[in-house]
Amino acid sequence: MDENTPQKAKILIVDDSKLIRAAADKILKDDYEVVLANDGEQGWQIIESDEAVRVVFSDLTMPKLDGFALLKRVRQSTAQRVRDLPLIIMTTDADDESRRETALQLGATDFISKPFNSLDMKARAKAH
Repeated sequence: MDENTPQKAKILIVDDSKLIRAAADKILKDDYEVVLANDGEQGWQIIESDEAVRVVFSDLTMPKLDGFALLKRVRQSTAQRVRDLPLIIMTTDADDESRRETALQLGATDFISKPFNSLDMKARAKAH
């Protein structure tokens, strides 16, 4: 990499599953700078403090602050940069249609199903 190479875009992964965080990091780390948070509260602190975050992938079911509450905070933020962040919800088969609909109404940008495959995740990251 020479000095003309742009910095990698930063992606935040918010999930209480260590396995999911590790898998997402492995998939994305070659193309992006990946930051990991193990719950919505930690994710929110990173979103607020790190202006380099370009895309957020978030689980719905987490301790402290769930994905719905995180989504609400992001979309209601006073900071334009935060409000405009693409927020992709990582869903499981257990997340029924109504939970997805709620996430969409709260401002989710996109969805990806867990377990995700690397091509789907890379495509979502690149698209947003």
